[in-house]
Amino acid sequence: MKKRIVYLLIVFLSVATFLFSSFLVNDERGLYKVERALKDLITFPMRIFSRDVKIELSSEVVGTVLDEREADLRELKDILDLNIVNSDFEYINATIINRNSINWFDTVLIDKGEFEGIKKGMSVINKDGFVGEVIKTTDNTSEVKLITSPSFKNKISVVVGGEYGVSTKFDLDNNSLIIDGIKNIDKINVGDKVYTSGLTSLYPSGVLIGTVKGKRKDKFESLKYLEVNLEADIKNSHYLSVLKKWFFY
Repeated sequence: MKKRIVYLLIVFLSVATFLFSSFLVNDERGLYKVERALKDLITFPMRIFSRDVKIELSSEVVGTVLDEREADLRELKDILDLNIVNSDFEYINATIINRNSINWFDTVLIDKGEFEGIKKGMSVINKDGFVGEVIKTTDNTSEVKLITSPSFKNKISVVVGGEYGVSTKFDLDNNSLIIDGIKNIDKINVGDKVYTSGLTSLYPSGVLIGTVKGKRKDKFESLKYLEVNLEADIKNSHYLSVLKKWFFY
């Protein structure tokens, strides 16, 4: 009996280690069928409990939990009420079921996948604005690379004050997105809103990214760039929406 328990424990740990390693593979590589199946299997309880969680509460924490629940309900309502002008996209609403509490800025896992039509490269937003893009999928889950991640590779074409530019990176130290390539940067003012421009097929137009909080020069004191506060509270988000293009394939 003990040998059987030890054997099952070894098998479980092996599977868990294999699954964990799939989260660490290069973002450019897709998941193999075995990895996809294991990921769906292990995340099954997360996906179930994300929809129906029942907790016994002590009287001391009831007030706090109710406040948090109301905040969650408001967030969910806001994201369900989203209306983006661009009619080429539909929404696939999802719940975050896993995130790294330390590296919260890197990736999150959501409870919707290929069964709902999600594919790699689709844009992801929350109730306030742009969040990131899908980098991996299984039948039932999707991994989202956040715009705050140092390894977020795609540059986003943006428009601010009638001027066009591109995002280059997110500065975690200053908690701001860096926007470069704007020719008439002197026309931009602190407080101006920054939106996706739609000049590339990767991202839809008109999605709010953030607000200009300052202008800076590079280390050579020549080129100027913008520092932008993200509109989306990525760290505290629980619900996201994947933007699916009607003719995405």
